[in-house]
Amino acid sequence: MTIRKVLAGTSFVLALSACVTPQGGGVRNGNTDGNAGPTPINPISARSDLTKIEQTPLKNIFAQTVSGGAKNPAFPRVALHVLGIKGTPFSSNPVVSGDGCMVFSATIWHSASHSEKVKEFNVCTYDLNNSPFTQKMDNPYWKGQVAIFYQDYEKGKWQTWIAGGETKLANSGYKRTDGPLPPRFALDQDNMSSKTWRAISSGSVSAYLMYAMRNMGYMINRDDMEGRFWIVDVSL
Repeated sequence: MTIRKVLAGTSFVLALSACVTPQGGGVRNGNTDGNAGPTPINPISARSDLTKIEQTPLKNIFAQTVSGGAKNPAFPRVALHVLGIKGTPFSSNPVVSGDGCMVFSATIWHSASHSEKVKEFNVCTYDLNNSPFTQKMDNPYWKGQVAIFYQDYEKGKWQTWIAGGETKLANSGYKRTDGPLPPRFALDQDNMSSKTWRAISSGSVSAYLMYAMRNMGYMINRDDMEGRFWIVDVSL
């Protein structure tokens, strides 16, 4: 199945005390027109040929290691590519339907000289719906909208991270590559107002990035995470 690229809208994330919720955007349970309805059995997620992040070396990669901090270059490191959306009818907003997925790839750096490529993997609406860190909240526009609850991302920590995420480690500056050096910022601060970067950081599809980061064991409130994770590019 080919990956369809869509244009991002103007949605933003509103941080509540117990959740991070896409406002004006989100996951509509199997409906691309916003109509209410039960979440259908997910035909894409049910396919055994779809690689999920839990099946890759990325699973808990940060949770299983302790970094030495700025005095000892931090490894492992992950450079993430956001490749697009699949299984969702065309929309002017970057939403993922109830039977859709967001697609990623990555490069893991176990040391400055040892890397490992992670080919295409998927984070699907089905995964979010069945995550213990996901809550559903009523939305006056789209019923059954998915709201993400991550303890580590509440109380403004997500917004602080996406607005900064600067590393003091040796870095490639504003050049975004697959590593091993991280760029200066985890997200491309020069392009945060662009449609694609705005969508992945604070738009309706940011929940899928949060899910991926959580499964890597990446905790934005830990000092030893600095320079260990960044997004290379976003194609939506």
